[in-house]
Amino acid sequence: MVYSIMSTSYKYMMRLYKISVIIPVYNCEKYISDCLNSVLAQSCDSIEIICINDGSTDGSSLILEQYARKSSNISIINQENLGSGIARNNGLDVANGKYIAFLDGDDYYIDMTALESMVMFCEENDIAVCGSKRKILCNDKTTDMKLFNDVKISAVYCYNDVQIDYDYQSFIFRRDVIEDIRFPYYKRFQDPPFFVRVMHKAEKFAVIDKYLYCYRQENFSKKFDREKLGDLLCGLKDNLVFANENNLDKLFYKTLERIEYEYGDIIYHYMSTSDCNQLRLLMDINKLVQKYVHDNSYTLRPIHRFMEDIQVSKKNYAKDLIDRIKKNDRIVVYGAGRLAKNFVEFLKNNALLDKVDCFVVTQKESDSIDGISIYGIDECDFNGKRVLIATGVESQYIIEENLKSRGIENVELLDTVFLESCDKNDRKYGESN
Repeated sequence: MVYSIMSTSYKYMMRLYKISVIIPVYNCEKYISDCLNSVLAQSCDSIEIICINDGSTDGSSLILEQYARKSSNISIINQENLGSGIARNNGLDVANGKYIAFLDGDDYYIDMTALESMVMFCEENDIAVCGSKRKILCNDKTTDMKLFNDVKISAVYCYNDVQIDYDYQSFIFRRDVIEDIRFPYYKRFQDPPFFVRVMHKAEKFAVIDKYLYCYRQENFSKKFDREKLGDLLCGLKDNLVFANENNLDKLFYKTLERIEYEYGDIIYHYMSTSDCNQLRLLMDINKLVQKYVHDNSYTLRPIHRFMEDIQVSKKNYAKDLIDRIKKNDRIVVYGAGRLAKNFVEFLKNNALLDKVDCFVVTQKESDSIDGISIYGIDECDFNGKRVLIATGVESQYIIEENLKSRGIENVELLDTVFLESCDKNDRKYGESN
């Protein structure tokens, strides 16, 4: 991990502060001045401001340096672009405040007395975590946001009663409850796994009648791509596992709702059915949910949509394949194993078995399938017949090359996903439906 602390402010790092504000910064030149000014304006008399420049390529780093030269309580960590989670971890590693707050470089604080009031409430009530109200800025309009339903101001809550997972920036945390907890190395959904672990460890928290945080809302879908989808799924799975292990029922169902609805369309849109890791993650999540709800038939909404797409794709593939087979007088099926037998059932269901001249195999172990002869590759007369290869994908291309080397060009590799599913329970694809 590559990062460096600016020497101009390092001498201040060992000073004990009342609160450390950790700010990851990535290409925020448009907003970073508003962000820093809002922290410097806070009434709390002992604030450490740790800015982590996460490999910015715009003018953010220059602005940070200008502020650090003017304010002795601002320090800068420069790191390559590793993401905000790692940036915050690097800030936590050097923070000296008794309390920790987190602020993003494009957001800002509202009430100049908020941090001081939150620290005082923690001290007076001997609690490790305190939150405040927040606002959201969208399309130049600011509106109030609720941290959770039925929030009571200046009340102390047990985390197990509420089990919130969002809006950690609206809270301050006593450093001792964070010491052994860090943000996971995800580019998306790295905040909730950190937040729920800290809150569960703290056990109690409060919310005061102040507006600390204003969050600038960007286009939700722009935050994601296929690479970041994997991190999103990892973060969501982390919270499901943590909820399950700690009997946090509300958190589990809240996370499930996020998977199915808040992120359901994102998962569906960016998921690649060729990405085995992402598919495995999603299936692992589905198994966790099935076990938790005691229903082995439960299917997550994004998976259900994938299955519908697969059925449509399978149906279209089958209809096109039937048309292609009908255009040939006779066909040869290469293969005699499980997938070839699945294909035989498909042919039977669609009244096409009489099109099969014979089966061909590389190594002959039986004489026939459904009364149709099986030949070795050197025994078959391929002349004028289309060859359909009904084997596993690992051998299809080898067989195709072998056939072509013998001058046999009229060859088709059957889709192995289709072969896996086209058994005797399939409906007739030849019919209009």
